[in-house]
Amino acid sequence: MGLLLEVVRGREVARIHKDHQGGIQGLLSTLNRKFLPSSLSLQIIPADLNGLLHLTALHIADFSEILGELHEAEAFRQQAEQLRLAMDDLMWCEEAGSWHDLLLTASAPGERRFRAERIDDGARASDWVPLWCRCCEPGGERARAAVSGLAASGLVGPGGVLTTLSETGQQWDAPNAWAPLQHMLIMGLRGSGTPEGEALAADIAQAWIRSNAEAYRATGYMHEKYNALRPGSAGGGGEYEPQVGFGWSNGVVLELLRLYPDQTPRTGVASNCLSQ
Repeated sequence: MGLLLEVVRGREVARIHKDHQGGIQGLLSTLNRKFLPSSLSLQIIPADLNGLLHLTALHIADFSEILGELHEAEAFRQQAEQLRLAMDDLMWCEEAGSWHDLLLTASAPGERRFRAERIDDGARASDWVPLWCRCCEPGGERARAAVSGLAASGLVGPGGVLTTLSETGQQWDAPNAWAPLQHMLIMGLRGSGTPEGEALAADIAQAWIRSNAEAYRATGYMHEKYNALRPGSAGGGGEYEPQVGFGWSNGVVLELLRLYPDQTPRTGVASNCLSQ
């Protein structure tokens, strides 16, 4: 039963911690025995998920205030602040300029008390999702550090931001780049309140738009993921054939073309996105 829970939970959070599971996609595809001892999905506390919970609490507070539910609004703002402070204390890594996932381990065998240890085994694009989730003050020291951290992470490639630096052959690792992550990172950088963040956001958006356009010119399709190291190339890996005509790729590139109209390619990619 414990293994089943790990596998089911692993499907939801495979992108965050596949390195700790020994390749969860392969586990789900083959249930190869060599992967079973290292599945730790129930012990991971993801930074990006907690960032999204923080952002959700702020949204609920905003909606509550619009509806005149001032007590509810204040309660959710307090919850968001408590979560932000906990993330600052437990997840923020000053050296990397990013938030890291946590690994829960029992204090001793059989005990119900746990300790949380920050996972510091390589950069992931998800480490900077909290920047988009308003987990730091725009223009503040932490926002500036996060912008510098992403710029120096090695994740920013000529065709977008790599999901991780690990080349495992799985789809949520290098060299793949995914549209939703590009959008979250670009919007987080734009909202960082720093000129460096604005400039890096524009660079990533330009690289992503050009890669999408080149791939469309070469194949006639929009793709579900792209190769961040080879602009204009679709991504690969994983346990199924890469898909084309993909909704989130279409939506993200249309939004980036709205934000950066000077980057509009002469390939018909925008009209193609609207028609798919």
